Amino acid sequence: MADGHAMDQAPVSWKSLVQGDGYLSPEQRKAFEYAIELVLERLHATLDQPTQDSGRFQFDRYVDGLETLFLRDANAQDLQSDAAVTAFWIVRLFADRILRAGDARPSMH
Repeated sequence: MADGHAMDQAPVSWKSLVQGDGYLSPEQRKAFEYAIELVLERLHATLDQPTQDSGRFQFDRYVDGLETLFLRDANAQDLQSDAAVTAFWIVRLFADRILRAGDARPSMH
């Protein structure tokens, strides 16, 4: 992407990248790996912050509150904001699966 003209031909979505033969060009793969790196950075930067909660807390409400933290820590830069929103939705999806798994367990009472 450093040559300048690759940006002129930037795909509109990730879906458009994998249509056709299903392969990414080396530049596309590098961009995808960079996007993953940005999301990981946002996950670490936000989730590594100490929390003020002690003891028990309402898990679902806690996860919902993380969206604000992710966005605040992104410094309002477009790319960082996109990575922050993506990181939040990864956490939200993971949390929802944990909650569903907890609901699926038979009661031991």
